[in-house]
Amino acid sequence: MTTPIKRFHREALGAVFEIRIAGSEDPGYLRTVIETAWDQLAHVEGEVSPERPGNALDAALRMTGGERMRIPSHLRDCLVLARRLRTETGGAFDAEGASAPAPGVPEAGPAWEVEGDDLVCHRPGWTVDLGALARGHALDRMADALREWGVDHALVTAGGGLLTALEPPGDREGWRVAAGEWEVCLRNVALASFGGAEPARARDPRSGAEVALPRPLRAMSGSAAEAACLARALAFGTAAEAEEWSRLGCGRGLWLADGTRLGVAADLDLRPLGPSGTRP
Repeated sequence: MTTPIKRFHREALGAVFEIRIAGSEDPGYLRTVIETAWDQLAHVEGEVSPERPGNALDAALRMTGGERMRIPSHLRDCLVLARRLRTETGGAFDAEGASAPAPGVPEAGPAWEVEGDDLVCHRPGWTVDLGALARGHALDRMADALREWGVDHALVTAGGGLLTALEPPGDREGWRVAAGEWEVCLRNVALASFGGAEPARARDPRSGAEVALPRPLRAMSGSAAEAACLARALAFGTAAEAEEWSRLGCGRGLWLADGTRLGVAADLDLRPLGPSGTRP
């Protein structure tokens, strides 16, 4: 018997978010659960969207040197992760953009720091591009909400490049999703991709040079926000760096442009792409 799949959509943070629920939950209960997940998405967007004048991110970007400000939890968590992944990847992932020194210029110290629940501004005029990291953080919080309400059989996606797979439908081994010409089986893990099917270019934050992206790069993690950061870092890191990054966190997997799969990605069950895969 085929397990019914219910789909729910909402647009936020520059992407269409989708929740797929597998099973026959009570309709009233399910509505409450879905609204709880959408509330999490709305809270994240309200704090970190650059399109919301007067929100927490906007106030942070207008801070003066030496100013300290209490920031809400979603913005705090996104900034902390952005700084941690910048450090872990040696700057291959860098959300700070113009806040960081130009290539070849010595580091002048951080423009900002998070201390507990406070943001401290050392240099005014700093910028940050949370982008896919914020969308991944929203997926993480939405997935937490579904689990807290006992709705474990679900798949949550943000646009075409980011998803979190919870428990799969029925007795399946996992959610079958598309990764290029392959289908992969995912369960309780997030998958992010950077770069499209067509060759693209992106600016290397370390050298400032444009880098060609001949094929999508993919990262897996228990956190969609972390996976989004790692997928972007892969575009600018070496194979040796990718090997190191795959070992820095439990449950990480990296899929390089040449097909090399590291960490948990090495254990993926690849099958030729079928008609029903969800493209991450």
